[in-house]
Amino acid sequence: MTFAVGGAPATTGTPIPIKLYGGIPFVEATFETATGEKIPALFLVDSGTAGELILSRKFLDAHPLVAEGHVLVNIPPVAAVGGVIDMEALRITGLDLGPFHLTAPVAAVPRNAVGALANPDVAGFIGAGILSRFTVDWDYERKTMTLTPNHRYGEPFEADASGLRLVAEKPDWKTIRVAAVSPGGPAAEAGLEAGDVLQSIDDIIEKGYQG
Repeated sequence: MTFAVGGAPATTGTPIPIKLYGGIPFVEATFETATGEKIPALFLVDSGTAGELILSRKFLDAHPLVAEGHVLVNIPPVAAVGGVIDMEALRITGLDLGPFHLTAPVAAVPRNAVGALANPDVAGFIGAGILSRFTVDWDYERKTMTLTPNHRYGEPFEADASGLRLVAEKPDWKTIRVAAVSPGGPAAEAGLEAGDVLQSIDDIIEKGYQG
């Protein structure tokens, strides 16, 4: 990360206009639907969001074409500052960010609208799963983020289909515990339950990873 005073460093990427609300960057992007329609939307840009997208259920209810032809599936709940968040996942047809087309990214969809997702004008968050496909240069003075595609730009978007969420525990982070399991998912069908400790994968025991 580079901090510049008195002007942004030169870049050969593509500048994308941003809007700043309370110092938080938002960007306009466009959904591509399964039937070819284009739906413009406002996104909060959040590098702290690990996945590609978080979508507002209110926005999806107001724009059903975004999810038409796709299936919402259960994913394990996530523990956050405000408590446990129950979510589903949705693979959308595509998203246009400036001139860049992102094919079939996966979005998490919280069941309850909280924070910025309670705002009907906000479609959701663009997260690190998309930003990591670019070198991103921020210029708050000129209200732009400049995107330069990197070697990950053309990679397909993958999704965890295991139906479980694992966490590493303190103090040495070597105990891997099952934090959550989606009912009816592959992990649940295999007999895994929240609280189980990972001992091995395919009969391979990793030294130091034990309960």
